[in-house]
Amino acid sequence: MTAPSSSHTETQSKTADAPPKVYLADLPVGARATILSLKLASNTIGQFMGMGLFPGSCVEVLQKGFSRKKPILLGVDDTRIAMGWEYAECIVVEPNESVKKTP
Repeated sequence: MTAPSSSHTETQSKTADAPPKVYLADLPVGARATILSLKLASNTIGQFMGMGLFPGSCVEVLQKGFSRKKPILLGVDDTRIAMGWEYAECIVVEPNESVKKTP
């Protein structure tokens, strides 16, 4: 995959009211969210969509490393996807109401 670049294409779902931007990297472990948009290079968006990461899809944060050197593990349907923080910081999500709170 190609790392995000300054010239990016944004793919987003249509919403009536724009919620405040929350990035996938900001969610705690156990949180579930719906993808609103992908702010990635145009040649990378197709790869993410092929893995099931597209506007409207639901994701769950399964694991996050304590440092940014460790990947974030996501659950998308019955698939597990590991991605670097630099990509997770380019995916805008809307947290679901049933987010698990961590103590």
